[in-house]
Amino acid sequence: MAKGLKSLGDILLEIVSFGLSYWFYRGHLEQYVHYIAHYGFYFQVLLNIVIIVLLSYVIYAFLKLLLTRKLKKQTLLLLYLIYFIALFYLLFLKNIGLQGLSLNPLSFARELYRGSHFVPIMNLLMFIPLGLLFPSRLSNLLLCLIALFSIESIQYFGHMGIFDLGDIVLNMLGILIGNAIHQLPQFQTFIKKILT
Repeated sequence: MAKGLKSLGDILLEIVSFGLSYWFYRGHLEQYVHYIAHYGFYFQVLLNIVIIVLLSYVIYAFLKLLLTRKLKKQTLLLLYLIYFIALFYLLFLKNIGLQGLSLNPLSFARELYRGSHFVPIMNLLMFIPLGLLFPSRLSNLLLCLIALFSIESIQYFGHMGIFDLGDIVLNMLGILIGNAIHQLPQFQTFIKKILT
């Protein structure tokens, strides 16, 4: 009986997660899909479905964490796998055929001033989870900076995007925020407590 209720609770949680994912995607993300989808109608439809399904899983894992105060290590690994796949797509596949150069380290300020917040905010937010993975040591931060310069160079020389110093600044700031959170004793206690 208890197992049946748990299964019913999981099914309800999955339905709620899908509903929230669909609502959030349609209301907030769908208008920005053109930033990451340039390969035709069918690709865009498939990308919409994939984003909603992956977002549903992320929301499900988060809601499950809130309800149980536990998170399986396998779930955390799967969430990071989803994160790295999305990061790879966003860094190397979304702008194939595009090449540009921006050496202004504050180029994002112009976008923010013009009211275009999505790309600069995402450039900051999408690197916070990476910063959570390791402590803030000079050697780690230097490796991150070299990696960011390498990514931007690959984008430029491979015709996969724009080499933008402003992106590097925001990405590095995201890593630093993640590192700062990683250093907090409360974060370390929280991680030890929730991982089962």
